[in-house]
Amino acid sequence: MLELFEQGAKLDCVLDVWENEPNILTPLLNYVRFASVHIAGHTLEGKARGTQMLYQKVCELEGVAALKSLEDFLPEPISHAVSLGETFTLDDIGRLVHLIYDVRRDDGILRSKLNQEGFDSLRKNYPPRREFNTLSVAANSACEAALAALGFRINE
Repeated sequence: MLELFEQGAKLDCVLDVWENEPNILTPLLNYVRFASVHIAGHTLEGKARGTQMLYQKVCELEGVAALKSLEDFLPEPISHAVSLGETFTLDDIGRLVHLIYDVRRDDGILRSKLNQEGFDSLRKNYPPRREFNTLSVAANSACEAALAALGFRINE
């Protein structure tokens, strides 16, 4: 991909997964719009799902009932519901997305700390973040489908 950019290709590129991780091709960063350290699954919910799966398997192996649910492994989100006004449009979705996850933070962390801390350290010390489905949204019908496609919970 670096060769394409160096030959003048005009691509809008966002990278989370890198060839040869953790030894990424750092010159490629100059051409990438947003970059992160392979953290797509590093949400609190993703980690809790893994914990829940292990818990359920241990319970199964021990022959005991699994009494805990996914929510028992997670802290209460800071924001769990929002009601959007009728003037909210598809153009406003980016601002709502940034309430839960702002890729610009990850991009800034990678670019500013890669040389000092290294890819593996940045990935292992990734700050906590939540998934879109932790936010329940009451929205006008024009935006519901787009919000649901992003993973937000839509109030009925």
